[in-house]
Amino acid sequence: DVGSDSCHQVYVGHNAVGSEFHWLPPKVLRRFWDGISMPGTKRHPDDVAYIDRAIHSLDPATKQIWCRSSHRGPAAWRPHTAEEYTSLYNQCSKALAFSVDEKATEVLGKRLPQFYPLTTTGTRSRVHSTASWAPVYASLPVLRTTVVREPFSWLVSKYFWHYRRMFQGTKCSDPDTRWTEVFATEYIMKLCGEDCYTRLEVMEEDIESLAFQAEGNLRYSFAVVGLVNETDTFYDMTSARVSYVNMSRNLDVSGQMHSTSKKGDYDMCQDLFASEEFQKQVMTKHRAVALLVRLFRVAEEVNRFQIQELRECSSGSQGIV
Repeated sequence: DVGSDSCHQVYVGHNAVGSEFHWLPPKVLRRFWDGISMPGTKRHPDDVAYIDRAIHSLDPATKQIWCRSSHRGPAAWRPHTAEEYTSLYNQCSKALAFSVDEKATEVLGKRLPQFYPLTTTGTRSRVHSTASWAPVYASLPVLRTTVVREPFSWLVSKYFWHYRRMFQGTKCSDPDTRWTEVFATEYIMKLCGEDCYTRLEVMEEDIESLAFQAEGNLRYSFAVVGLVNETDTFYDMTSARVSYVNMSRNLDVSGQMHSTSKKGDYDMCQDLFASEEFQKQVMTKHRAVALLVRLFRVAEEVNRFQIQELRECSSGSQGIV
């Protein structure tokens, strides 16, 4: 219910961090925004008020113009169908997104010191394009869980899942091939957040700063970070962390096949990518792969910390094995 002031919803999907902004009810978003913006209201009253109005306009019951008239077209009401939204994308949605992002950056940059990453001199960068939205994602009223996989085995699996239509004629044995960079960047973007796609493609931001935000998300934005080779532990962690989820139920339910075909030279490629020497070659040639490996180490670190934390919290009850 988009008019609700609560959101009791369990969602499973492949969306990037931050996709919650698309489906959280406006009243929930408004309460969240008030909580992080109010201390900075006196410093940026106009910016805070602008975003207040933008969030208020999300409610379909609100009878107000979504965006004002411009040289691109007349004033428009908020769209209610996919067709209406598409037709108004350039006139309204795109311009509003840039405007809200800019004003939110001004407010949050003052409200949250950690919004900007530390530089090598120990000061905080004030360049908008290097801002980290990880503190904002961490403060959203949602509980997130994720399962990560060792990067090199994942890259091979991803390659055999997609290479026939995306990278025909390539070989996994060539460390110079671009597909490892493409897939590693995609993985980083999922952990980084929805804003990172625009920052990478439109603003041409450095992958380093996006990986910085992805690391912040791994450390602070997930209630549970699991490892794909320890799925039973992930299920136990989720059941212990989230009171209304029991991962021990419906164990016999099975879905459609969703695994990579292991025909052809799949095993050879997996063995090659498991080689430390070949891994070094790939990481040297493709910065995104090296960053993804570092993020996986962070995920392992967070996973071990969370396991220990849950063991201590659940002592005397059903704990983490």
